[in-house]
Amino acid sequence: MLNLQFLLNKGYTKEKLNELTELVLDNSKIKSIDTEIFKTCLNLKILWLKNNKLNILELDTFKQLTQLTWLSLSNNQIEKIDEKHFQICSNLTRLDLEDNKLKILTANTFKQLTRLTKLSLHNNQIETIDVGLFETCSNLEVLYLSKNKLTNLSTDTFKQLKKLTLLSLANNHIKKIDVKLFETLSNLEILYLSNNQLTHIDADTFKQLRILNELSLSNNQIETIDEKLFEANSELKVLYLFKNKLTILRSGTFHALTQLTVLSLHFNQIDSIDVRLFERCCNLEWLHLSNNEL
Repeated sequence: MLNLQFLLNKGYTKEKLNELTELVLDNSKIKSIDTEIFKTCLNLKILWLKNNKLNILELDTFKQLTQLTWLSLSNNQIEKIDEKHFQICSNLTRLDLEDNKLKILTANTFKQLTRLTKLSLHNNQIETIDVGLFETCSNLEVLYLSKNKLTNLSTDTFKQLKKLTLLSLANNHIKKIDVKLFETLSNLEILYLSNNQLTHIDADTFKQLRILNELSLSNNQIETIDEKLFEANSELKVLYLFKNKLTILRSGTFHALTQLTVLSLHFNQIDSIDVRLFERCCNLEWLHLSNNEL
């Protein structure tokens, strides 16, 4: 258990704990936390509890940490997070919850975290995202939802995340993307949708992503690409389309992508290349077409 004696055994004095701003307790085999422990760490701004054996967190575990800006709980065995866990932590800007066993996040889980800029929920067991989950997280810039069990996302899931620059939805079970899902994400620069079950993407899906720099759609089941799909993405530099079921690419598919430097199309079923397909990709440096039917 993480308690006062635990810290004293590690060489911390009560005086030092009172002045402490950063506490790293990674790889310490911690299974539980005494809720009174942080009464002596009122100035703590960074707390790392990575790679432990935490399973259940008491609701008032972090109630004393009003100054906390970065909390890492990654690679534990946490199954549930309640809105009261972070009720007092309104100064948090970074929260790492990856590599746990989270399944459900209620609408108010992150309600008080209005200053949050980076949130990682990578590698959990989340099946659904409540439409109001990120409603108050308007300052969020980086969001990892990769390697979960997501199948569908509501149209308004990311509606308030207008400052988002990176979004990862890779390694889920998503079969369809709502055409308006990314409508408000005008600052998005990196989008990962690889390793899902997508078969088709509507022509207007990326219409508002005008400064998108990197897009991964690899390892899906996409059979065709609308000629207008990338029409608004003229800033795109990296595009991954490998390991899909593409057979034909229309001549104008990449015409808007004049800044493209990397294009990966290997492991598809493409049997011919239109002579005009890459004519406007004048900055292309890396083109992978192997393992097709050319």
